[in-house]
Amino acid sequence: MKNLDTVVKYDSPFLEFVQTRYVDQAGQIKKWNWCRRPNGTKAVVIAAIVDIPKNTIMGMSTIPHLVVIKEFRVPLNDYEYGFPAGLIDPGESIESAIRRELEEETGLKITKINHISPPVVSSAGISDESIYMAYVRATGTPNKEKLEASEDIETMLLTRGEVCDLLQTPGIIFGKSAYCVMKCFSEFGSI
Repeated sequence: MKNLDTVVKYDSPFLEFVQTRYVDQAGQIKKWNWCRRPNGTKAVVIAAIVDIPKNTIMGMSTIPHLVVIKEFRVPLNDYEYGFPAGLIDPGESIESAIRRELEEETGLKITKINHISPPVVSSAGISDESIYMAYVRATGTPNKEKLEASEDIETMLLTRGEVCDLLQTPGIIFGKSAYCVMKCFSEFGSI
């Protein structure tokens, strides 16, 4: 198989709809419609843990809480349960985008970046969009002070048991990467 050419059919500041002509395995010329971010813009998705202190008989300990957001998504006309995420601004480093997006969407601040994935694709059949998945530790109290008017986001700090319960709740819509990380957290208590 081989791509021949790609033509932009519609563009906007955040998304382009394109059509690619390609040759299939039988040698036939076909067309594929898909979308992409202008200028190869990439995004970040942040899986964060906040350790919340707890008094015990033996003294002080902490319980890891997974940061989960419930965000209204226009294409779904519903709420999606997922993680803070956003586009990397031109000239911005990946690490800066991770810190900025977590703080803007949740009010939390990163204390440690444990791992950043290489760019991974989201839904290769319809888009070439890729994200950097970040695994971090954070601190603070969730707030909505830096949300934009177009963002309807509720931040939740959930224990392992609460994440397990959420995963079993009928009718909930999960982001793809978030579901996988939530499932691991519910099974193992860490990410």
